[in-house]
Amino acid sequence: MSPPETDAIEEQAKKFKELRINDHVYELLKESNPDLEVVFVHGLLRQGMNRRDAVWRTWKMRDSQVCWPEILLPELLQIRTSQWDGNVNVTQYKPRVLSVAYENKPDLGPDGTGNGASDPYRIIENLIQDLIIDAGVGQRGVPVFFVGHDLGGILIKQFVLKVEDEAANADTEAKKAKLNNFLDNLKSVFFFCTPHYGAEAFDNLVARLNRTDANQMLCLMQMLYNKTSRINMEFQTYRGGGPESRRSRFSTHVFYATHETHEGGFDALVVPEGSARSDADTFYAVNANHFTACQPETSASSQVRAISHEMIKILKGRENIWW
Repeated sequence: MSPPETDAIEEQAKKFKELRINDHVYELLKESNPDLEVVFVHGLLRQGMNRRDAVWRTWKMRDSQVCWPEILLPELLQIRTSQWDGNVNVTQYKPRVLSVAYENKPDLGPDGTGNGASDPYRIIENLIQDLIIDAGVGQRGVPVFFVGHDLGGILIKQFVLKVEDEAANADTEAKKAKLNNFLDNLKSVFFFCTPHYGAEAFDNLVARLNRTDANQMLCLMQMLYNKTSRINMEFQTYRGGGPESRRSRFSTHVFYATHETHEGGFDALVVPEGSARSDADTFYAVNANHFTACQPETSASSQVRAISHEMIKILKGRENIWW
């Protein structure tokens, strides 16, 4: 007889398999007329996890197999306001929630340089097609939010920059319009434990792994590490809106773990605060390790409260209502 936790994982995996709308995108919450769209991007895979399961297991509740973007987010986006007559006015913002699965184990290639068959640009080109063109993210005229964990945060930065580049060089007006719609509607990016400036713990892990394991686990991170300085600079420049702009195109928010991680080959504080802190509007410390920082215990947990607060602030701003 299998353990209850194993049964719960298998049951959830079967459920989320049915939510896949193309090769890389899962629609966790469908909404025909949403007030906002939220896209979750997982990071490095934990032991025993494949990329299909990562779309929900990265974002599960702590010590549970419940996926919080699916369950908690609608609850957190509900506002109750007391009226003068004692009645309670309820405003429910309806989210469309998607989660991305991508292959984060490409081969380094025969020379070990990362010039093999897979590379970050090919991954991101696929995501642009599947997320924006096919799934229609950013085409409904509502705010778009991204949430990324470790490597996923770096991919989000590269993704936004690539969309900007492709929008400027699109071969059709229809594609150009879709890419620009996405950029216009992007309002916030949330980074969980993203090593914007690299992390010694990842380098140490690579050094301890044999060649095959290193290819499977961390080569995409290594490839992006070589480009982080450029990515950070270009992302910050684009987000800033240019030298004449007085306001950023969208906001960014950072969550970093305060506890050491003792699993998955790590035995350290995986992403130090200095590496997690990049160009951002707010910073939050989370009393958790690298993998559990994005896994709240309850709806009152600080990280999900901070995310929903920012979303509601932007949604209320669209209605010209004070927070």
